[in-house]
Amino acid sequence: NVDDAKKLGIKDGEKIHLSSRRGETDTIARVGTDVAPGVLYMSMHYGNAPANMLTNTALDPLSKMPELKHCAVAVRKIEEAA
Repeated sequence: NVDDAKKLGIKDGEKIHLSSRRGETDTIARVGTDVAPGVLYMSMHYGNAPANMLTNTALDPLSKMPELKHCAVAVRKIEEAA
C-alpha cells in the first residue's frame, strides 16, 4: 500500500526483504492502492512461490489444504530503485 511504503521509505521497484517466523525471501516492491493499508500481497499459487517460504505448512484437518494464505511479516528495503 502506498501509505505503508511511504512510512517504510520504500518506492515502487525497489528490492525488499520479507521475513516471518517461518522463513524469509527477497522480492521487488510493487507499490499501489490495490492492497489495503497493513496488508501485503504475494502470489502463492505455485509450490515454489516466494510467499510459501513465509507461511505455515500446517494442514486444515478437513480439506488437507496448507495454511498458505496469511502470516505476519517484517518488510525492509534492501536496494534503491534505479
